[in-house]
Amino acid sequence: MNKPKLIVIEGTTCSGKTTLAKDLVQNIPNSLYMKMIPSETERGQYIKKVSNRASPLEIDLLYLEDLYASVQEAADKLLKGKTIIMDRYLPSLLSFCHCYRESNDYKQLVEQIDNDKIKVPDHLFILYADPKVKVLRLAKKDDVTKFDEISFNDSKLEKYLITEAYKYNNHIQLDTSLLSPKQTVKFVLEHYLSGLK
Repeated sequence: MNKPKLIVIEGTTCSGKTTLAKDLVQNIPNSLYMKMIPSETERGQYIKKVSNRASPLEIDLLYLEDLYASVQEAADKLLKGKTIIMDRYLPSLLSFCHCYRESNDYKQLVEQIDNDKIKVPDHLFILYADPKVKVLRLAKKDDVTKFDEISFNDSKLEKYLITEAYKYNNHIQLDTSLLSPKQTVKFVLEHYLSGLK
């Protein structure tokens, strides 16, 4: 039996993360999809519900709690033999924090979690796309979040996200505006399967 893996799909808004992650779950046996920032748990639903009336610090702390709890849940599932396909991970949270938050204490808290608590992905795929392609994708998206709206065309955030993701040695960057969803899945699966040999 193959060792379960943590596969992280990172990238900017409308780069194709969710499409790729869900397609991978259909193609990798014994795998599970997990969405981050926020998660698809009751915690994540609560964050969406209060995001317009809570303070930035309250929201940030809720996101941190959600991230940490989700990572613990993923670790438990890995121990039970599940391969986890994670839609966003710590680089997204660090990037958002760096670009949109002023508090150095909060930034240090996030970095401490990074250093102490977060599992390094076995595979990290960083997706990006041409802005014109992203505009077309956003128009078709029916679940646009506040984070999507804020981050959609932020080149500073995109650069910081790529910088954070590049800290992991096992990353691969893909331009999804040049690949169809099927081609993207095929490429990622080939890379994943080569790591099992």
